[in-house]
Amino acid sequence: MRVRWVGILKDYDDDNLHDFDLSLARLRKAADDGLVYAYVDSLVTIGELRKIIEDPLVRTVRVADVAYDLERP
Repeated sequence: MRVRWVGILKDYDDDNLHDFDLSLARLRKAADDGLVYAYVDSLVTIGELRKIIEDPLVRTVRVADVAYDLERP
C-alpha cells in the first residue's frame, strides 16, 4: 500500500523532485516498502524540527520551503 502523500504525486512532479535529488519512481518504491515518510507542517518551530532531525530513526530531513510569519510573535 502506497503512502497517501506519494500517491497524490503526478508524473509532472518529477521535475520538482529532482531539485531535491529525488525521483518519483524512487519515492514510490520507498513508500511501497515503508521506508519513506513526509508531511507538511505550517506551525513547526525550529526546536521541534531539531528534535525530528536528532531522532536516531530519522536518516534524512529535507526542508522544501520555509516561510516566516512576521506577524506572529
